[in-house]
Amino acid sequence: MIKQLLFGRYLVEKGLITMDSVISARLMQRTRNHMIGKLALEKGWLTDEQVQRILIIQEDLPMRFGEIAVYEKLLTKD
Repeated sequence: MIKQLLFGRYLVEKGLITMDSVISARLMQRTRNHMIGKLALEKGWLTDEQVQRILIIQEDLPMRFGEIAVYEKLLTKD
């Protein structure tokens, strides 16, 4: 399970937010994360599969999309 959801569950258990709020926040976060991936797709720099792979990795690591793409040797820093 991802850290964000675990923290979200903690907040739910403390009665500070609802699980629906956790899910909505994660969906919003995913939508924003796709922005860089969408650009990379439109430019032909990455395939959809590569973008999805990066987003999955990003859920478990405190790294930005571009950092993961470079680390995975899918993009260069340039």
